[in-house]
Amino acid sequence: MDGNQAATTVLRQLKASSLDEKQAWQRLCKEVLHPGQPFELHQQLFKATYTSWPAEQKGPAPVWIPDSRQVQETNVARFMQTFQGDPLWDSQRTGNPTADWLLLQQISCRHPEVFWSAVLRELGVGFHTPPDQMLIDNTDDPDKVQWLPGARLNIAHCALHCPKVLNPDSPAIVWADEQAPTELKYVSWAQLQQRSMHVAACVAAQYQPGKPMIYVSTQLVLKCSHLTTLCNPAIN
Repeated sequence: MDGNQAATTVLRQLKASSLDEKQAWQRLCKEVLHPGQPFELHQQLFKATYTSWPAEQKGPAPVWIPDSRQVQETNVARFMQTFQGDPLWDSQRTGNPTADWLLLQQISCRHPEVFWSAVLRELGVGFHTPPDQMLIDNTDDPDKVQWLPGARLNIAHCALHCPKVLNPDSPAIVWADEQAPTELKYVSWAQLQQRSMHVAACVAAQYQPGKPMIYVSTQLVLKCSHLTTLCNPAIN
């Protein structure tokens, strides 16, 4: 069966209600679509598949749906395996991350002290002063809710130091140029820390007590731009 026949078959099954939208899209992605085809074809089949999708109730239609193996390899699936301390979770979890996702979401709202303290431990967030509690709720005015009251931490330190990372050469940032989106580039944790230290050293060299930080940042940008211009032969 070629791609056109497979697409026609899947859409007919969707129309006959033998497949739901997500099942139909999974099959199209597996049996019909591939990166070498025009993006417009992907868009057309996506719109044809999700024509009746109730976005107001379910949110945007999913473009990518992981299979069971991919689900098991996610960070949240690993978190589910170790999360404990909530009676509702302990009594109702099935061990299937896909089936337990809504239960976990409910617990995050109903029992924030248990859930979010476990999440912070899992993420390895280091506090200089730990929070007094996870959340001070305010049902009358959601804007007055307080998260992590009393906590003090260095956001930059938390972003650049991850205790879960055992290998400093493992990727910290994965990115691709818009002109070559399939050519992934990597910045390791060691490289990220080294580059951050370079920026910090430049800031320390430029900064003087009483000088606005916006001035320091501007000077750094200008110097970096000047250096790039000198080093780039494509710029006259």
